[in-house]
Amino acid sequence: MTRAILGDDRPSLECLPPRALRFLASAFEVGANKYDGPMNWRVEGIVASEYYAKALRHLTAWFEGEDRTRDDGHHHLAAAAADILILIDAMLGGSLNDDRPTIANIVSRRGKR
Repeated sequence: MTRAILGDDRPSLECLPPRALRFLASAFEVGANKYDGPMNWRVEGIVASEYYAKALRHLTAWFEGEDRTRDDGHHHLAAAAADILILIDAMLGGSLNDDRPTIANIVSRRGKR
């Protein structure tokens, strides 16, 4: 188990690759300009399924050979990583609307037909 999971708030940030962090920061900068400022997801929260879908769209676009987004030209991998980090931040910060399809949710939806 890592120190962060055990409650030590001093994880080894030097283990993060600087080039990848700069790459990722560019996606967050694009998002901040596009969606009402930095860390905008903390204001109203996010829906898990929406960010999951966004990350998958970026990953599949990249996997099919499209490196950059058509609308603003940022890299699909950076955008997918940003979506995943936003999911993690929202989960840890309590601003995640967790609408994942758990077994209990699926069963209860079937009963409402």
